[in-house]
Amino acid sequence: MGKKPISKIKELKKYERKIDGSEIPPIYDLEKMGAIHQEIDAAIRPFWENLHPVVQDFITTWNDSWNSLLHEKGEHDSQLRQKANLVANLKSNFENKIREINSEISTLKTDIQAKETEVAQKEHLIQDLESTDKDHKLGISQLRENLESRLKTLNEQLSDRQKKYEETQMQVGQSFQNKVLELDSEIMSLNEQLSEKDAKIKELEDQVKTISKETQKSKFYEEKSAKLEKQLEKIQGMLKIDDEEDVIDENG
Repeated sequence: MGKKPISKIKELKKYERKIDGSEIPPIYDLEKMGAIHQEIDAAIRPFWENLHPVVQDFITTWNDSWNSLLHEKGEHDSQLRQKANLVANLKSNFENKIREINSEISTLKTDIQAKETEVAQKEHLIQDLESTDKDHKLGISQLRENLESRLKTLNEQLSDRQKKYEETQMQVGQSFQNKVLELDSEIMSLNEQLSEKDAKIKELEDQVKTISKETQKSKFYEEKSAKLEKQLEKIQGMLKIDDEEDVIDENG
């Protein structure tokens, strides 16, 4: 693009301030600014009152947008940390639940083994009784059937609990997996939003560099315009003197 004529630059004198308070330099969080921004701020701030209102308005609105983006970025970072903590807690709860179920299964197996040992001992005792007392064979046989029935019941209970454990483990695992996928999706969305905010911040930083260059050009043209106006006044003064001399000559 070509250079703007001086007449266009003079039109900026008609510009009216749009941002209340832009006549005062904005307050920056220098710790969050890069070295180039600190350098630009140090160069501009002492001459702030000499800057054109349109430049003051632009820098002030840029600072407001930059602070807003940093605030949103901080909130997103906080949300990411919360999601990560939630995933860690879910994982810990899931592992604790699995350990509890495994402990119950282990206890149940121990009980079954104890019952099987007890049944074996009683069966051995029955065999001894059968060999020594045939008269009580019927009653002993009935006792054997009762013990075998009890053992069968215990085995069925063990099988049912084992099946219930496997179903519970699958349900807990599926629930945990779904929750992790959901949180991963939210984290991905937040990361995309952060990328957009970072890109916007980068765009604003580039605008600061541009306005710094434009400010220097504006100051140059203002000084040049002032010189031209002085020259025009000087020429007009000289022309006025010549006109007066011509009038005197005619009268003389």
